[in-house]
Amino acid sequence: MIQIKSKVCIVCGKEKPLSDFYTSTVTTSGYRNSCKQCAKTYLTTNKEACKSQWCGSTLRKHKEKFIINITTNELYNYIKDKDHCEICGKELNFMYGSKGGKIQSNSPSLDRTNNEQELNIKNIQLLCNECNKTKGTKTMTEFILYCNMVSQKYGEHR
Repeated sequence: MIQIKSKVCIVCGKEKPLSDFYTSTVTTSGYRNSCKQCAKTYLTTNKEACKSQWCGSTLRKHKEKFIINITTNELYNYIKDKDHCEICGKELNFMYGSKGGKIQSNSPSLDRTNNEQELNIKNIQLLCNECNKTKGTKTMTEFILYCNMVSQKYGEHR
């Protein structure tokens, strides 16, 4: 079996080592088609396109488990001016949901505020993956009580 050590970026046209490309589970090479530098440039110059793509992808993923009563356009209008997690304020990165196959803590995540089986405009908030994962199925009241309990136990970073 031939092992490739480099790849040509489809954006800049330069041949670069594989370490200059993010990994991918959907390409035959196992690496994204654009290099990290071109991907970073795309992110900083095309935030709206990244957010729009994220909306469509997110609703497709949620369709497997939930009733979707929100359109891609409605979701986009909800998040278009949001760049930070609605709970912790961490800046969100809409370009890459994973790095090396792992979801990043600042990846955007759609939370159902009341954990019903329905997604609609009144039942969502935009969180970072870390907050949504920690919140889980808790209501906001339960989540705040949980955070207070942890804070009281550990105080000033014992």
